[in-house]
Amino acid sequence: VLEPGRWLTGSTGILVTEVLHRKTTPERDFVIVDAGMNDFKRTALYDAQHRIRPVREASASTPQGRYDIVGPVCESTDVFAKNLGIAEVSQGDRLVLLDVGAYGSVMGSTYNVRLPAPEVLVSGDSWRIIRPRPMYQDLWDAYGA
Repeated sequence: VLEPGRWLTGSTGILVTEVLHRKTTPERDFVIVDAGMNDFKRTALYDAQHRIRPVREASASTPQGRYDIVGPVCESTDVFAKNLGIAEVSQGDRLVLLDVGAYGSVMGSTYNVRLPAPEVLVSGDSWRIIRPRPMYQDLWDAYGA
């Protein structure tokens, strides 16, 4: 089976997300990020695994942790990774999900009245917004509210 869309675009996209909160329970540690399953549905639909890294490379002395990386949608499938070993992160840190080009914004939605992330095109050292984040009024207008 040849899947040209995935082959051509899979590795071309990333999703950058910000750590909102860390939550520790007796069973596991959670990192709650601002991206949700409405932004990147592939992990929820297919139980797919994507590499996740901190945007800023940690020093060798940074403690490591094991986290479930989850979105803020409060659905059991709003999970990007389970028991992921990465450098310890804190509120405000950014993480990047890699290889999301084929399944990123094209499968995104406004589920739970969440606005889609803006799309940014990066070429060398330059970048530009190619799809801005809509405003809530845009949603209301689209649905005749």
